Amino acid sequence: MTDIKFIDGPNGKTAYQFVEGDNDLPPIVFLCGFKSDMGGSKAEWLQDYCVANNRTYLRFDYFAHGQSDGDFKNYTISRGVMDSVFMMNEFIKRPAIVIGSSMGGWIAMRLIQMMPDLIHGFIGIAAAPDFTRKIYAQLDDGHLNQLQEKGYIEEDSGYDEPYIFTQALFDDGESQSVMDRPIEFDGAVHLIQGKEDTSVDWHVPDAINTVFDGRAEITLIDDGDHSLSRPQDLDILQGAIEKMSS
Repeated sequence: MTDIKFIDGPNGKTAYQFVEGDNDLPPIVFLCGFKSDMGGSKAEWLQDYCVANNRTYLRFDYFAHGQSDGDFKNYTISRGVMDSVFMMNEFIKRPAIVIGSSMGGWIAMRLIQMMPDLIHGFIGIAAAPDFTRKIYAQLDDGHLNQLQEKGYIEEDSGYDEPYIFTQALFDDGESQSVMDRPIEFDGAVHLIQGKEDTSVDWHVPDAINTVFDGRAEITLIDDGDHSLSRPQDLDILQGAIEKMSS
């Protein structure tokens, strides 16, 4: 990943990449997942796709993610939303297709609520709105005691570093909830979900669809996992982008 730039955002320096297209197609904005970053395979594929098709593309790291400033123990959904609103206002001048992966899908839904005039459409990839509520409900007494004593818990992420869930993250997640009320939105919504995803239940798109008054298109991939980064998954993503752009 080259040409990383930094901008002074609401939570410190924010790392980003921006490609200016030369056509009138909706810009593409990618929102990564929890403890992920803009260097992931889907974000890289989108960069190549947008460059090849002369499309405007924005990707960035939230506070405490990737190369942006911040201690991950201080990350909250509000900070991710704040960064995303700032970056949209700085770089996106016409309605964009916002692609949210996992937690990025939650943040995308908050953007639809907060700045609908800048959202042409929303593509959710294993979108995980309100995921902190689900995690908190599954905590056992040991986890709850650790949360009370230390202010955070650590869980295996399957990567080099564990996930860190703080009490502040759980509390803030409730203030950013998007699944308790309808979202009025005239743009297109396409939800792509793997049925072998072990992080997000494959029925979640149905719940999201209800929030959007049943207007969402849902694509279920029988052998798809949480990342949905295989060539065949990216073909589906490309089709969703091009259909939404027409």
